[in-house]
Amino acid sequence: MLALLPHAILGAEWSNVVNLFLNFAVLVVLIWRFGGGWQAAAMTFLSPAFLALAYVNNMDWVPALAFLLPPTWGLPLLALKPQAVGGAALIWWKRSGFSLRLLLPLALIVALSFVVWGFWPARMAMLPANARQWNFAPWPFGLPLGIYLLYRAYRSDDDVLAAAATPFLVPYFLIYSLTPLLALLACRRRHDGLVLWVGMWLLLIVEGRHLGMFF
Repeated sequence: MLALLPHAILGAEWSNVVNLFLNFAVLVVLIWRFGGGWQAAAMTFLSPAFLALAYVNNMDWVPALAFLLPPTWGLPLLALKPQAVGGAALIWWKRSGFSLRLLLPLALIVALSFVVWGFWPARMAMLPANARQWNFAPWPFGLPLGIYLLYRAYRSDDDVLAAAATPFLVPYFLIYSLTPLLALLACRRRHDGLVLWVGMWLLLIVEGRHLGMFF
């Protein structure tokens, strides 16, 4: 709430400017920190996912920022939008020796949210029909692949591979939520990132009638 307070103070127009800047700046820092270079930057910012993110101006800089912070504080950020790269949380917890201390900030934030808003999960609404139309999640058919990728990530201690398992494990996400994942793959697993990049463009070319949503 405190991090988002400037959005309320600035008003909708300037808040959108700030949010768009954060979507760009956090990804730039992430690519620089992971040593992706200009190739990873080009792959990320010239992707359908980022173009959709820039158009919709959602808050996918939040899960991307999680990879720039210590896991103790990164976990709460992943929890804010787990459908993006949330699978990485398992690897971070494993690296801590499954310490409950690592989960303490997240548990406190969740507990505080119940104090402020009551038991909010009971009031969560089902997705409206127009949101289901743009759902990119291969649910539930992708579950076997997601579980396999998460298993491989656990064995190899690879948080980026665990992040890549996430889209196959969640029932809902839109294309722009693939932006943090694409940036991570472009830096650490460039071949896989290229496959995702090409696949997104081919999908949007084949499904050309959907382009009106993004551009």
